Amino acid sequence: MSVSARCYYCSIPFEVSTGEYNRQTARGVHRFFCSLSCVAKQKNTERPDKRIEIEKICPHCKTTFKTLTGSKSKTFCSRSCASAGSMTEERRAAQRAGGLDRVDNFISVEEVLYLREAWKYKKIEPFLKFQNEPYQCEFRVGEFIFDLALIRRKVLVEFDGVEHSHGLRVENDAKKDAFAQSEGWTVVRIPVDANTVIEASSLYGILS
Repeated sequence: MSVSARCYYCSIPFEVSTGEYNRQTARGVHRFFCSLSCVAKQKNTERPDKRIEIEKICPHCKTTFKTLTGSKSKTFCSRSCASAGSMTEERRAAQRAGGLDRVDNFISVEEVLYLREAWKYKKIEPFLKFQNEPYQCEFRVGEFIFDLALIRRKVLVEFDGVEHSHGLRVENDAKKDAFAQSEGWTVVRIPVDANTVIEASSLYGILS
């Protein structure tokens, strides 16, 4: 036996077993959900930092999909698109060698890095736009990719966590800087805390 109910979140009609319906109503519960997904979405709408449902376009397959706002908002519509979208240059070259040249289906390494790291720049980018400062995050110079390029000033900025202060990272960073300088760029390294949003104030010394 079942009872007809309407999902509290999406309003889709569905069937609830009579036993479950009676148990819940006896407890004073009058909200029923058609799936665990709707339960989670409803909880998100009731959070103090309310997340809302939005639509995005998958950068790989270009289809529209729904996700929620917030730092963990989905970038790709599926895991397969996330994997394909992060195709490396080496994998692309191997694919071409095998006669499967589908490069147009993929986005660049720089774009993938930006999609992954964009949350770190959410204070810097509005500041640079306000200053009318031409810039690009995840900027390639030769084989190296730098965190930020101030195009008009010919300045490359690297935001370094503590891992850049020891081991091979120091040697690799020195090679990276030397190559960029040989190409006419000035490299500025700014220490930052790992896994935190970068403050716009970190650029004041460069832009002043």
